[in-house]
Amino acid sequence: WLSFALATPVVFFSAQPFFRNALRDLKTGVLGMDVPVSLAIGGAYLASSYAVLFNVGEVYFDSVAMFTFFLLFGRYVEGRARRRSGHSGNALSGVLPVSATRLEADGSERILPASELAPGDRVLIKPGHGVPADGIIEDGESSLDESMLTGEYLPVTRRVGEQVVGGSQNMENPLTVRVTHAGNNARVAGIVDLTDRAFASRPRLAQMATRMAHLFVLRLLVVTACVTVAWWFIDPSRMLWVLLSVLVVTCPCALALATPTALTAGHGQLRQRGVLITRADAIESLSNATRVIFDKTGTLTRGEMQLTQTCPLNEQSSEQLRAIAAALEAHSEHPIARAFRPFRDATLQARQVKSVTGSGLEGVLNGTTWRLGKPDFATTEPLTPPSAGQWLLLSENSAPRAWFKLHDGIREDAAQTVAALQARGLNVELLSGDTQEAVESLAEQLNITTWHAGKSPEGKLERLRELQAQGERVVMIGDGINDVPVLA
Repeated sequence: WLSFALATPVVFFSAQPFFRNALRDLKTGVLGMDVPVSLAIGGAYLASSYAVLFNVGEVYFDSVAMFTFFLLFGRYVEGRARRRSGHSGNALSGVLPVSATRLEADGSERILPASELAPGDRVLIKPGHGVPADGIIEDGESSLDESMLTGEYLPVTRRVGEQVVGGSQNMENPLTVRVTHAGNNARVAGIVDLTDRAFASRPRLAQMATRMAHLFVLRLLVVTACVTVAWWFIDPSRMLWVLLSVLVVTCPCALALATPTALTAGHGQLRQRGVLITRADAIESLSNATRVIFDKTGTLTRGEMQLTQTCPLNEQSSEQLRAIAAALEAHSEHPIARAFRPFRDATLQARQVKSVTGSGLEGVLNGTTWRLGKPDFATTEPLTPPSAGQWLLLSENSAPRAWFKLHDGIREDAAQTVAALQARGLNVELLSGDTQEAVESLAEQLNITTWHAGKSPEGKLERLRELQAQGERVVMIGDGINDVPVLA
């Protein structure tokens, strides 16, 4: 009687998800694993209750409780893995700033939730703040970090009349923007929608598994019915227990427990190594892959600028020139400034530093004016960089003093990884939002013959679907928010 009292809440409360899912399967006509599970739990409970009430036969309340516990535990582990897999998509919805500064008709500023913005509103975007909606610049000029959408780590210069995208970061100067698309109509909201649709779509493997499960359960119920009829003639007193035994034994307990546990363990190990799997079935289909697509910035490259070469143009040493450049860049939040941080000298302090959007920096050191940036900004002399690549020119009172070469370095193991994949017979492709010159250069260095540059998140997803329509099984590897729809 104590076992009966303890097992009753287990069956009617804890096992309720199995009964609810089994009823849904019966209504839709697609039988799943919950049908035999529900029959086994419900049948064992009813038979054991009959045995207790009429004092005949055996009771299996302990088996019912353990069976329910282990199946629920397996589903809990699987559910936790799925929630972790969806975190990247959920994080995308938080890209737009929560609040915005709207300029009223009388010129006053009002802080309000970004979700309340409407087309036609004028907003003030201060340096360091995010752009709350898509719009057109009405006043100001600044550099914006649009890496969220393009994958390009260098900020882009935006001026009056040009469009800005919600979710970008303003780097330098205040901007006044007229809102064109806000809230769910913003471009980043479209990326969220792409991600949601990609997560909602079921891969072919999952659909095949559902059909196989339906056939398996259907045949299982037929076998169970045949066994029940046979034991009706062999020994009617044992018929019910044999029926329950067949249901319990044939339930995929090992599969239901081992599969989510193995997947979760695999996800955990990959997460420790910096790899996030966006779909649980990605591991299952990995062995059938025919093509591997890499993002560029932050995936095959480090995603940060590095100073790789210094070419002095006078008698000053490279160390002195780098320290002067670092003193100027100390006043900037531009990503290029990070490349000069290791060369800062505390004894050198630049004063009256001002930033010229899209061109460079100007400041005063030891009574002379120094400029660092594009050649046409730093000096009036017609100069060309020493070689291909991204170069900055340092000048003193318009006289050239040094060239600095900046480069987004390739990861140490990138070439080895690409070569290993190609050795396994996999096609390797480079898909990036970066410029054609940068993507082509990296592809040549890594011996990647198929590459695409200037791809937006929508363009990347279109390319992926194009390959899948051709029968390719694609592995996509990326690192940024702009890759989320494709990864999903």
